[in-house]
Amino acid sequence: MRAIADLNVLVPAGPAQTRAAMRWAVDNPGPCYIRIGRFPVPETSPSDGGMEFLPGTATRLVDGDDVTVIAIGTMVSRALLAADRLRAEGIGVRVLNMASIEPLDVQAVLDASHQTKGIVTVEEATVTGGLGSAVATVLAQQHPTPMRILGIPRQFAPTGSTEFLLDYFGLNTDGIVHAIRQLLAADGR
Repeated sequence: MRAIADLNVLVPAGPAQTRAAMRWAVDNPGPCYIRIGRFPVPETSPSDGGMEFLPGTATRLVDGDDVTVIAIGTMVSRALLAADRLRAEGIGVRVLNMASIEPLDVQAVLDASHQTKGIVTVEEATVTGGLGSAVATVLAQQHPTPMRILGIPRQFAPTGSTEFLLDYFGLNTDGIVHAIRQLLAADGR
C-alpha cells in the first residue's frame, strides 16, 4: 500500500491507538488505509483518554542504547516483552511504535540509527514493501545502519491459526530476541 501516492498507511498497535487512528481518519480528508489485526492484543497505550493520533510520528515506548526495535500493530506488545527479557541481561532495547508507515517518522529512524548499534523492524505482514522496506530505504539513503527485518517472507504461508503462523515465521518474543542477539553478535558484542 505504500506505493500508492498520497495514501496514509496506518497500523495501530492496540485498542486505544486504533480508536484514535479511526478518529483521525474520519476527521481528515483524503485516502487512508488502516490495517488492524484479527485477534485481540494487549493495550500498549496508557489510556484512551483523548489520545491524539498523528501520522508520521513514532512513539517511543521504552528507552535503550544498544538496539532499537521498530514495531507495528500486533508486534508492538511482543517487542515490549523482548525488551523486558533482554533488559534483565543488561541489553538496552529501545522500542518504537511506528503506527504510521506512510508517512514514516524519518527523524525517529535516523535518531535510532545514530543512537543505537542497529535496528530490528517487526511487522505481522509481508516484508515486501512494508515497514522494514521503508526503514531500510531511509537508512540506505541517509545513514547506513545494521538491521534485521522480521515479517512474513515472500512465500506462501501454511494454513493455521494466527498464533501458529506468527510462531511459524518467528514473529514472537523469541524471534525478536534472536534477531537482536544476531545483530549485536555481528557488532562484536
